[in-house]
Amino acid sequence: MQQERQSAEAVRNVDVVRAPSFIADQALPRLGDEVGAVIRDVYLHRVYWLLPAGSAGAWMPLRHVETYGPGASVEVPAADCTKGVRRFWQVPPGRGRLLTDPELLHDVLRPLVLRAYGPIEPGW
Repeated sequence: MQQERQSAEAVRNVDVVRAPSFIADQALPRLGDEVGAVIRDVYLHRVYWLLPAGSAGAWMPLRHVETYGPGASVEVPAADCTKGVRRFWQVPPGRGRLLTDPELLHDVLRPLVLRAYGPIEPGW
């Protein structure tokens, strides 16, 4: 229980980007050591990156990639949960690694999303 509280406390006041797992699987190697903590949801086939608070609002939309700002609620796994059948830390927080640079993440995700889904159509 203490670890769950510590894990949840660590991710307060952040923005979150959620993308399909197959896109994330291509993005993570491209981000390399620049990636912050990453949550994987096996059941929903989604991956969550944590960003500095207020940064997701400036994102240009990408198809099937959602951004969540302050006040959003994301289920956070226990700090030591690094595998599982539901939600776990694919890249655990620690050693100064919590947040991913929002511009870098967008630059990495954009071509992957365009290749998978095409451009956003007007009025979308």
